[in-house]
Amino acid sequence: MLSANEVRAGMILDVDGKTVEVLTAQHQKIGRGGAKLSVKLRDVGSGASTDQTFSATKRFKRIPTNTQKVQYLYDDAGGYHFMDMESFDELTLARDVIGKNSAYLSDGLIIDLVNAGSQLLSIKLPPSVELKVVEAEPGHRGDTAGSATKSVRLNTGVTIQAPLFVEVGEIVRVSTATGEYQERVSG
Repeated sequence: MLSANEVRAGMILDVDGKTVEVLTAQHQKIGRGGAKLSVKLRDVGSGASTDQTFSATKRFKRIPTNTQKVQYLYDDAGGYHFMDMESFDELTLARDVIGKNSAYLSDGLIIDLVNAGSQLLSIKLPPSVELKVVEAEPGHRGDTAGSATKSVRLNTGVTIQAPLFVEVGEIVRVSTATGEYQERVSG
């Protein structure tokens, strides 16, 4: 059992009989009052996120997990296909399991699958991925009254805002947490 001050983002817990992943955890101590824990939780079963606050005296049951490294191969009507990096077995994940993370899957990308026994709990992408620009609006130098960005479409189909100097064929680094442009990798 974990105390409230041991709870951290990324942990898988049993809260009121539900398996949840801790997305954010913030410990607060206000004046003379008791400490409290404010967390954002994602229900592993439904995918729904909720914000909850717990007393510092609350105890949590941590669910033992194991991480499996897999490499993205391809996708088709059956789902997304990955190769286990240890056994080299191919496994297929349904489209709804991958969800919005599909925007960052490119050939050869290595991700972590977090499992509890044989049940898949979550997917951990790297903090950033490198993707190729396949379509970019022309950048006009005079359009810089605000932030100087333009829409670019990447090889995975996702559209992001990038600086005016980014052109078709270049590789850019994109944050998987926010979906924002980070930097140009090659030009």
